[in-house]
Amino acid sequence: MRKPSSRPFSADVTSGARSTPSADRSGAASAPVAAPTAAVGAPRASERQVLQLLGAHGPLSRARLTELSGLPLRTISGATTRLLARGLVTHAPAAAGRPGRTGKVFALPGSPQVIAVVVVTHEDLAICRVRADGSRAGPVTRTPFRWWTCPDLPAEVAGRLGAAVDGVVLAIPQAYRQGHGVMLLEDGVPGYYGIAEYPAWIHTDLAAALTARLGVPAIVENLINLAALGEADGVDSLIYLRLGDIVASAVVIEGRIVRGAQGAAGELGHVHVDPHGVLCACGARGCLGTVANARHLLGVLRPRYGDDLGLFDVIALAAQGEPAVRRVLADLGRTAGTAIAGSLLMINPRALVLDPVLGPATVAVLEGLRDAFTRTLPTRIRTALTVTPGRPQEDAVIDGATTLWRASTQHR
Repeated sequence: MRKPSSRPFSADVTSGARSTPSADRSGAASAPVAAPTAAVGAPRASERQVLQLLGAHGPLSRARLTELSGLPLRTISGATTRLLARGLVTHAPAAAGRPGRTGKVFALPGSPQVIAVVVVTHEDLAICRVRADGSRAGPVTRTPFRWWTCPDLPAEVAGRLGAAVDGVVLAIPQAYRQGHGVMLLEDGVPGYYGIAEYPAWIHTDLAAALTARLGVPAIVENLINLAALGEADGVDSLIYLRLGDIVASAVVIEGRIVRGAQGAAGELGHVHVDPHGVLCACGARGCLGTVANARHLLGVLRPRYGDDLGLFDVIALAAQGEPAVRRVLADLGRTAGTAIAGSLLMINPRALVLDPVLGPATVAVLEGLRDAFTRTLPTRIRTALTVTPGRPQEDAVIDGATTLWRASTQHR
């Protein structure tokens, strides 16, 4: 939360213009006597409340100020008008994308930039307001969301932003080619989405569409790339890896995301590992993503633990030290480690960060990764490589989004 403004309230005094001449005993008119002055610089209670709310929540409309303060709209209108006249508040850009008349939005002068980080996953849509210095201006709000059934993602995002922001960073769970749109590696629409065709917005420049709707700069990036950037603080080169539910990876070198010519750099899930494997959604056979995802993991374990076994059950069993589960998870790490070893040699990163999506089960996967690196990498490369679990992905994505935003503002 933002701290209330520490701006000192002025006690400037303005003189009234009204005066009346008076006569002294000689009958001559004396100098005018000024009417009593009033200290209008001191804020009223309603004005103080408006300033405190703007300091805590950032830019707000009159309607939102009325809701948060509990004061009548007429009182809020008067308070904001007086504060505007005295320069204690300013107008900020209004949030776009909403039906009806757009109201004015107020902010404290010199308020730090606030951006909205919008994180779209395969399960939900989360929004977090973040200041340019990386501190959070509010909590994360999250709602269930299926991006592949959304007819217009820019309109959806614009409609969900509840207050004015200075910019937007949108994280999406697909490879993204800057200036073009989502980079699809699948051959057609995979059956597990349950749709005949993708929505049209995936073939558009989402950043431009968001800017057109919101009137503020927008950045769109693959969420795994942003998670990698968020983990790269203090590390000059890094590979980020997610295993267990999906297979995904990203590369950061010298603080910059490596996207590739079409935005598909780091798509480890389509590295070939088994010439006789099952058919992948991309049209190839034996991709890593077909043997290192949740569906395959559960398929291996259910014959022993029952058809109702879920991913959370696997995590719980691993935390309890169940040998068979830990062995399967370690094999997952070995398979992925062998597949990524060539990339480690080509890039020679300082660190490999594993997304901790599997919670306590992450330890077993890390063991498998390290074992694969011992067997496949030169000793000096392996011993110089730090292999470690990361932070929760959402935190890393938000930090990465803030880092990317700061870098983009330096080039505007």
